Amino acid sequence: MAKTYNRPLGVTILCLWSFFTNGIGLLAGIVLLALSGIYSGAIQQSVAVAAIPALAILPAIGAVLGIFLLAWGALNIFIYYNLWKLKKWAWWVIVIFQVLSLLVGLGTVLMGVGMGVLGLIINAVILTYLFYRKDIFR
Repeated sequence: MAKTYNRPLGVTILCLWSFFTNGIGLLAGIVLLALSGIYSGAIQQSVAVAAIPALAILPAIGAVLGIFLLAWGALNIFIYYNLWKLKKWAWWVIVIFQVLSLLVGLGTVLMGVGMGVLGLIINAVILTYLFYRKDIFR
């Protein structure tokens, strides 16, 4: 008989935080898409496009960023939902994301930009916790 586990508090907190932050990302994507549509109509009627033709591409950039935020937010919510369900594959994906975040964080610390040491500590704590609780994911 397979052993069942209750979801630990740390996994619950990590998932809820991700649901919250990625929900904000989804809302930002929707707002960007809406604003790019509104701005597109306004800019086509503007004389500024005649003066600066590069302005005409701004709505397209906003739409692409909005679509990216929607896709990234939905993907993360899907992954963290499966981490919530204690799926092993989701654990691996999150571990890979955390390792990449550590590498990027290290690069930003070395360059003197970004969140710095605090971001490294947070990512290291999450990664350590995930390895500590690795046995509950199936």
